[in-house]
Amino acid sequence: MPPCPISLSGEECTSLETPVLKEEVFRVLQSMKSYKAQGPDGFQLIFFKNYWNEVGEDVWRFVAMAFETGRINPKATETLLVLIPKIDHPTTFKDFCPISLCNVVYKLVSKILVNRLRPILMRLVSPLQNNFILGHY
Repeated sequence: MPPCPISLSGEECTSLETPVLKEEVFRVLQSMKSYKAQGPDGFQLIFFKNYWNEVGEDVWRFVAMAFETGRINPKATETLLVLIPKIDHPTTFKDFCPISLCNVVYKLVSKILVNRLRPILMRLVSPLQNNFILGHY
């Protein structure tokens, strides 16, 4: 028997489809750690925080366009995978901790999407498939 489809209420759909405001992008940017390792774009978040008055309009347009069209420039999704050694002289993969270094604008798109999905996620994901939902066991 196929699972029952879950529908979203009109209010839930609206909350997901609302155009991204410049203030929302700025608020999300401010909530993120400033000095994380830079991604392929070569920028840390602190740059965007310090120069928001100069770059904010372009950053907001990029994020808003991604939500409006459902598309994002492939260059913005490039990610560096870095293996950090857990011990001196690592010899196997288990001796490394992998981290992903993403571009700042990609992080912003992802974080805004997560923030919008968070209130309805528990209804959309089966209790059998929720291992990675924060706060749910």
